[in-house]
Amino acid sequence: MKKLYIKYYTVILLLAAFFVSAPAGAQQEKMFFAQALKNFKECNYKSASEDFTKAISFDDKTGESFAYRARCAIFLGDFGSAEADLQQASALLKDNAQLYLSYGYYYNEKKDYKKAIDVLDKALKKDFKLAEAYNARGFARQSLGDIKGALIDFTQAIKFDNKYALAYNNHGSAIFFNQDIAKAGKWDFKNAMYDFAKAVELDSTLCVARRNKALVHRLKLENSEAMNEINAAIRCDPENADFYMTRGVIMTELKSPDQAIANFETALSKNPNYGMAYVEMGRAKARLKRYDEAYSDLDRALEVQPDLKGEVFYARATVAAHKGHKDDMIHFLNKAKQAGFFNTKTAVANFKEDPDFMMMRSKPDYIKFVNKIR
Repeated sequence: MKKLYIKYYTVILLLAAFFVSAPAGAQQEKMFFAQALKNFKECNYKSASEDFTKAISFDDKTGESFAYRARCAIFLGDFGSAEADLQQASALLKDNAQLYLSYGYYYNEKKDYKKAIDVLDKALKKDFKLAEAYNARGFARQSLGDIKGALIDFTQAIKFDNKYALAYNNHGSAIFFNQDIAKAGKWDFKNAMYDFAKAVELDSTLCVARRNKALVHRLKLENSEAMNEINAAIRCDPENADFYMTRGVIMTELKSPDQAIANFETALSKNPNYGMAYVEMGRAKARLKRYDEAYSDLDRALEVQPDLKGEVFYARATVAAHKGHKDDMIHFLNKAKQAGFFNTKTAVANFKEDPDFMMMRSKPDYIKFVNKIR
């Protein structure tokens, strides 16, 4: 699944009487449009796009078909086609909530979150009950660090569509993955798990919610439950690199570095530019004393994702700790601090409990560094 905001829950009721009375071309257009919406709701974006194309072939003045087809292209990563369809939709729909919603998805996917919020504000001015717009705006706000605003938007999405599984998942994510802002650094397992479980109850195909349940279990040290959930997520979506990444991290914590590495390799086969998979694989290899390979993986992480400097410096510190090189460890911890790695309470707490530094915890320089980042 592309992003947490992309699943769409619009239900269109097409009356049989309309098909009887409408001209043949209009009947065909409405039939393909209805089928396309069904595929779109089920995240079958390729099939949905094909059906929207068929609908357009019978009526190329229907702006909503262009708007929806643009969303399919966005979620399939075809931004050129998306931009062309958005231009067509703009010419036909003008000032329209669905048009603004499509642009909101476009800007979110392009990581231009401020523009996304601007157009989604317009969508909600046109239709203040548009749950999908609240959900998409919540995603944009969360991405900008506005967790309070994101939680409000996800709550509104659920208010206007209480069967909106993705909104429940995103609400749980805003609570769970941003603890320093949302809950002052304290894990809120209960409320997050409620949201993720509700999402799965409403939509068993929402695989990411199962992954998120696995993460909650992991942090509660419920390893058996965590493995059950992540395995279910992988069965649900075997092409999702994030899920193999998550299972690899769980395997690492279960002290199974070989199995962890196998999962990180699978994640990279699905997404060769997955920087964090290289980071975690490097750490796992360090535990097996495969230090040269570990450093190579960390170098590769920065090549494919240069914004991971903090994570890579921290991982290099763990490698140095395994090698017993105290001075190198402190050097890379300081580099990680300069890169902003320790800017959250959660990062500091995780560092103090990280087993990779177990042999260094009694060293004066390690203690001095811990005191510096408190």
